[in-house]
Amino acid sequence: MNIRTRFAPSPTGFVHIGSIQKILYSYACAKQADGQYIIRIEDTDQKRSVPGAEEAIYDIHKRLGIVVSESPEIGGAFQPYRQSERLDIYKKYAQELIANGFAYYSFETSEELAQMRAEQIKNKQKVGYDGRYRDYPIAEAQERINRGEKYVIRIKLPVAEKITFTDLILGEIEFSTQDLVDYVLIKSDGYPTYHLAVVVDDHLMEITHVFRGVEWISTTPIHIQLYKYLGWNPPQIGHIPNILDPKGGKLSKRSGSVAAHDFIKKGYLPSAIINYLILLGWSPKTDQEVFSLEEFVTIFNLKNLNKSNPIYNVVKLNWFNQMHIRKLSLPELTTTFLTWVNEFHPNFDHSKLTDKQLTAILELERERISLLEDLLPILEVFNNLPTSYEFDHKQLKNISKEILIEILKMYYEFIELEFSVKNGELDHESWEMKVRQIAEDLNLKAGEVFMTIRIAITGKSATPPLFEFGQIIGVANQLLRLRNCIEILKLDVVN
Repeated sequence: MNIRTRFAPSPTGFVHIGSIQKILYSYACAKQADGQYIIRIEDTDQKRSVPGAEEAIYDIHKRLGIVVSESPEIGGAFQPYRQSERLDIYKKYAQELIANGFAYYSFETSEELAQMRAEQIKNKQKVGYDGRYRDYPIAEAQERINRGEKYVIRIKLPVAEKITFTDLILGEIEFSTQDLVDYVLIKSDGYPTYHLAVVVDDHLMEITHVFRGVEWISTTPIHIQLYKYLGWNPPQIGHIPNILDPKGGKLSKRSGSVAAHDFIKKGYLPSAIINYLILLGWSPKTDQEVFSLEEFVTIFNLKNLNKSNPIYNVVKLNWFNQMHIRKLSLPELTTTFLTWVNEFHPNFDHSKLTDKQLTAILELERERISLLEDLLPILEVFNNLPTSYEFDHKQLKNISKEILIEILKMYYEFIELEFSVKNGELDHESWEMKVRQIAEDLNLKAGEVFMTIRIAITGKSATPPLFEFGQIIGVANQLLRLRNCIEILKLDVVN
């Protein structure tokens, strides 16, 4: 069997991070079997469509490295792939359902439906359409339609029957039609609802496997019944448990952004996002945690999809991002960072840093950062002279202004002599010994001297390692920063 899966979003906003998980399982299921993964745009709700949303769907696929076989953007054998361009197809099958007694015209106004609902609530009855037009004569319905009356087309569900299906993840599931209502298939504006369109499209596009959120499971019996009415075999359907917010409920904006593009903007690598989301709902047979997309596709198995709802854990996501940053070679990391910063922070100025300095900084910090955006404040420190200083640090609370002056003078003289006269050839051990000697000469703790120098050169009390920082910015810049600190704090100017 040729495996075909799809991602069929509505272009009504951003791509939710939870949708990416479903995309990944759909993609792996198809690609592992040399099948096709397609994108279909379900844009029948025209009022909710958002400009740019469709383009964002294609873009996130490209960023994640997910190769699409067919879509509105690239075409394919089953086009068109936008539901708004397939309206005649849905009308054809809706009419077929009516002709076979499996659907009917319904003429309630919105006011009548509201009144129906109010009475049901008042009488403590099941809330939903009461089926009052189920047996309305087609001839009379057609006359009303010819007079211009508005109508919808509803499915005619069987009475008191069981609808069962085997979910790829959750197993055998049973519904009773007593708990369902005759859902609308064609709206009064002529557009299909999700229920009819998804069934028709999945069949005609030969979709074999469908992965969707567990919140949609209540609509599955409607779709199973439509497949039966139309004489088609349904695809295999798997309902993916929702990613839960640590505070409870489905993951939403209250935990921060849930838009996939915003994760990219913050500096998460696409490979890390993929890795994290894969393992939120799927368990490999090995202890391996760090996967590439290609590795995942190779070992993916439907049987290892989890039934339980995973909980979103940003700490774990950050760990994955750290691991994937470390996997990049230094040239790859440099290219990745520059591409990212130029796209998302085009006004960020790193012009004072040479390519060599930037590469050295990335090499120094790659083991420490979790996100690409973590590099921005670090680069600011390397790139710019300090304009303020954190000398109020608790470690320096007992250090007088005069002692600060003396520390900076002694360190300045050392740097000027050792780095300038010896062309900067100073190893870490010799440098550290000299700084510790300064502390001993002034009867201070070594940490107090290191912190004083750190703040004088960077302005900050927490920075990259001081020796490596000095090596990267160079001798002249170190001396400039020391003089600048002295001047700003109105200390004695060092000549």
